[in-house]
Amino acid sequence: MEGQPVTPPRLLRIRTRLPSASLSPEALVARLLWARKGTGRPVTWEDYRRARESREGGVDITQDTFRRLLGTVAPDPGFSWRDHLFRPGVRDSQGREYEVLATSPDRIDLVREDGVTGYSSRKEFLEHFEPLLRTDEPSG
Repeated sequence: MEGQPVTPPRLLRIRTRLPSASLSPEALVARLLWARKGTGRPVTWEDYRRARESREGGVDITQDTFRRLLGTVAPDPGFSWRDHLFRPGVRDSQGREYEVLATSPDRIDLVREDGVTGYSSRKEFLEHFEPLLRTDEPSG
């Protein structure tokens, strides 16, 4: 892989899963409907309560409101999307390029060239990734 050109920066659409606690009641019901889509299992009041009760103050709607929302909202996974200028800095053993988004003492957040995000421990990062050689920059 040495000497392979590095792709120039490009825009990626990065998907972020919004935490259930930050979703409105409508968006949470839509996420629950999305999660159960195709399973044949209905979304129940207990599902909503379990998803919401960890939030400060407990459940934020009544059971009647929940039932009304079940009939009026469409299934939705509750993701947000953002554009990100991808600047790869490392490559895995299969040749896929990654950018380090953030680092902390026990974790390295990454985005892959196809927009998939993930993370690695420092140990795994050192074992499975190598720095990209910048062959696209003039030497001088």
